[in-house]
Amino acid sequence: MNRIPHKIIAMAFLSVPLLISGANNAFASAYQDAFNNRISSPGDTESLANFVTIAVDTGQYDQALSTIEQHLITYPRDAKARLIAGRLYNHVGSYELALRQIEYAISIGTLSANEMREAEKLQRRVQKSLSGITGYVSLTAGVEVVRSDFDATAAISDRTDVNPYGEIYGTVRRSLDTPSDDAILLTVKARVARLFGDFNLSGNGGVFTATAGRVEMAFDKGLPNSGISSLRLATSVYGSLNTFQSNSAIREYGIRAKFTAKPSVDSTLFANFGYADLSSSDLLFTDYRIRAEAGGVMRLTGKHSIGAAVRSQFDYTYGGVFVGQAIEGEFSYAGLLVSRPDGLSWTHRISLSAGYIELPDLSTTAGTTFDGNFWMARWDHAFELNERNRIDLTTFYRKLNLDVSSRDQASYGIGLSYTYTFR
Repeated sequence: MNRIPHKIIAMAFLSVPLLISGANNAFASAYQDAFNNRISSPGDTESLANFVTIAVDTGQYDQALSTIEQHLITYPRDAKARLIAGRLYNHVGSYELALRQIEYAISIGTLSANEMREAEKLQRRVQKSLSGITGYVSLTAGVEVVRSDFDATAAISDRTDVNPYGEIYGTVRRSLDTPSDDAILLTVKARVARLFGDFNLSGNGGVFTATAGRVEMAFDKGLPNSGISSLRLATSVYGSLNTFQSNSAIREYGIRAKFTAKPSVDSTLFANFGYADLSSSDLLFTDYRIRAEAGGVMRLTGKHSIGAAVRSQFDYTYGGVFVGQAIEGEFSYAGLLVSRPDGLSWTHRISLSAGYIELPDLSTTAGTTFDGNFWMARWDHAFELNERNRIDLTTFYRKLNLDVSSRDQASYGIGLSYTYTFR
């Protein structure tokens, strides 16, 4: 059984309003300065590019599009402006308009060598999007340094471990060319890591090689809507395998449905439900698992958003025996710290989650459990160097308090990884 979800993150609640308030003032000032420069120099492509970049960063897509189109009416043979327009249309998913602008920019013949390389690269990407098949493969190598602290009565001593890992992730999206932009998606993920763990919380933990793999096929369907920007339902089937120490393995085959709604351009609501068969797993009492989640994300500005979610998980045997459960709530904040026209960006996400967990005692028989609470904190940073290279930095803390104190655990650490993406 998965003891604790791993994608949860810490933040200081009292500091958020101050951060948001200061950020709003700074972005409003930057937007106004860029707008003023644009007005004072209507024919200057550099001021145009700067305004479009800031308008996009702050979520002012309509303003960015109208500004670039007005400029091109007056200066139709401004090749750099055409390239900016192509970049912008690609960003909002208008691929035919993007391709038209890029090809026009190339045909004018006044782009610099660097601009020509960018135009040709963007042209290939847009053409691929228009073909209806898009996807990418990413390779990740990383390491986590983790300090694990156990209760004084535990059989395991406190320790610090260096845990290297490698991961490959790939996805392919086939557009069905429907008005609601329906698509079929295939995702594949594999991971191998060398780490310390105590799978059954028995005090017999050790260092081992853990492997994980997952294959999922999904049908993403647009739904009829009334007064809502977007309604979608994604249904999928999947299979996964996770191996741990002492020949422990979780084999999972399941179905999942995820519903998303966008009441406005700045808000997203979601809910999903899943059922998984785990009866072929090794050293695990659970035969099937039911999952549910609901939450939402609200964009405060073009660079800042907050989110909240509630998750639950319930495990049973096919004989009707209750095995365990986990209920968790999460609050998160995400922000864009740096964004440059050359592709460099720095984003971060901080959140805090807490919940109640009831775990099976794998040393006895199904139905015997112990329970407690947990909370987790995490701060993730992603440095997008360009479209292919990314560096991730993570700090985290997690705490598990159970009614059997000898099984209490706390760990904290830092992780660093590098990802290369083939598109």
